[in-house]
Order: sequence, then structure tokens, then C-alpha cells
Amino acid sequence: MKFFTYNDYLDYLQDSELMNKIRAREKKVRNDMNTKMIKRVDKLFLELINQEKEVADFLKECITNNSIHINQGNIHKCIFNNLSMKDNRAVVYKMIDKEIYFVLQYEIEVNFNVGYNVLESCINIMNEWKEKEKKINEKYPIIFPIIIYTGKEKWSKSYNEIRYVKVLKNGMYFAYNIIDSADYSKEELLNKNSLIFNLMLLKKINKSEIKKVLIQLIKNSKDSKKVLKFQKIFNFVCGDFKN
Repeated sequence: MKFFTYNDYLDYLQDSELMNKIRAREKKVRNDMNTKMIKRVDKLFLELINQEKEVADFLKECITNNSIHINQGNIHKCIFNNLSMKDNRAVVYKMIDKEIYFVLQYEIEVNFNVGYNVLESCINIMNEWKEKEKKINEKYPIIFPIIIYTGKEKWSKSYNEIRYVKVLKNGMYFAYNIIDSADYSKEELLNKNSLIFNLMLLKKINKSEIKKVLIQLIKNSKDSKKVLKFQKIFNFVCGDFKN
């Protein structure tokens, strides 16, 4: 996966105009996803990315680096005083035993300025880490920026990275990781262990498939607690659409 290092941070500090560039490139996009079902699903996504257990399960299926082993007991949610997350759609987690951070941001539509938002978050995390932790930690932090996207419009590859012209002696570069529901088949999402991945199914199916998908998810799950979660989730999300 792509990540943001302390050396990257030092490079960006040499460009005093970087934040102005970030804000100047921001563009607004139209949000036309306004059905009851979609709003309920989006609300659940925001709840799930704020739960350590669900995020741990999700990251275990995203991070393929053999040196990073994630479980519910070794990550925790972080609060940064200087960090302003856009529209409460993002959250930061840290591994307890390592200087490794994860910035998770949930998007329901193609967002042209998301890379700039996440880059700003990474820089602010580094700023606060430098003030509080640098004197006691020998290892510099690494940040994994991850966008969870469930919109219908195709997320172009050109949005996955931001490139800058050379400023002073630096060639500016920043990239983030995107977990796009469109990149997974229904079968793949059905067989994922993470509830966050499972929930992506609700953005890919129509009303008539909901009951069938619920039954299949319950059959696939060997965890009785997760079965109860599925029942609660579908009761909440489907509401008027169950029959």
C-alpha cells in the first residue's frame, strides 16, 4: 500500500506555498445520492469506521505488508488537536506498539479534492507528532492514507495521486490508497470477513436482492455476534424496503 513518511513531510515543509496550492485546487462536486436507503447505509459506514474492532478487521484485509500485523488489541483511535477532518467522514487510528498511523476517509461520491484533504491531514499529524513524540521516539512515523469509496460514478485513476512540479530541489509527490466497492464483485464482498466490506454490498444491489444477500451473509458467518449485527443492520438499513 502507499504510505506517507517523515521524509516526505520534511520535503513538503520546504514548500511554503503548498497549503495554498492544496486549497486552490479544491473543487466542489454535486451530491445527488439522497434516497433513504443510501443515507442509512452511509450513516452506518461512518459508525463502523469509528469502531476499533470493525476497523481492525477491515485493515487486516487491506494491509498486505508482512511486517504489519493488525488486530483489535493493537490499534486505537487517535485525537489530534490540530487535525480538522472534513465533514466528520475521516478518522485516524494508530498501532499501539508501532509508529504507524492510518487515516480512513469515507466518500460517497467522486471527490476531486480528497487527495489534498488527506495530504493536509498527514502533514498535521506529522506536525503534532513532531511537537509531542519526536524527543521520546527514535522511529519516525508512517501514515497509510485510505479512502473508502462506495459511489456509483467511476473513480478515475487520475484522482489517486497528486503530482506537483519541482519546487526548489524537490519533486513533489503524494499518493493515497483507495478501496473502491466497484473493484470487488458481489461474491468477493460476500466472502470478506470485515463488516465494512460486507456493507459495501448494499451499494451494489437492488431492493429485490436484499433479503437474499442477508441470508447468504448469515450463512457465511461463523460468528453468532456478527449474525446479530447483520440482523440489526438490515433492519435499520432496509426498513421500508424489506418486503
